[in-house]
Amino acid sequence: MSEDRRHDPPADPRLAAAMRAAFPPATLDPADLDALTRRITERAELTLARLRGRAPWWAYAAGWARAAVPVALAASVILALVLGALGRDPAARTAPPQRLQLEAALGAPAAGDEVTSTIFAAADRDVLLRAAVEGP
Repeated sequence: MSEDRRHDPPADPRLAAAMRAAFPPATLDPADLDALTRRITERAELTLARLRGRAPWWAYAAGWARAAVPVALAASVILALVLGALGRDPAARTAPPQRLQLEAALGAPAAGDEVTSTIFAAADRDVLLRAAVEGP
């Protein structure tokens, strides 16, 4: 017995005989295949007609574009204004932990340009190490 069928119930010979009597085995006769094709096509005709009549998904999206584009534009403008207002408020700004660690190593608060030039534009790569060891 194969692995796939080991959990199947045992076959019932009377049921198998009744099934064979009700549904004779299919033949490969071209006339039978043509009749099968015709029956399938007739039964599927209504379903296929319904599917052909539907609009594609992008037609629905295009219908919403008139409303969605202005709403998205307004939301982006409002977001930009809110973020701009937050950027000007010193209380809303917090320093990232890396900047605080760098300021602690340098011994004094450093301006943004000074930090950037110290990290990226220094000709000597040991500037930060010396600043941390020697202090201000």
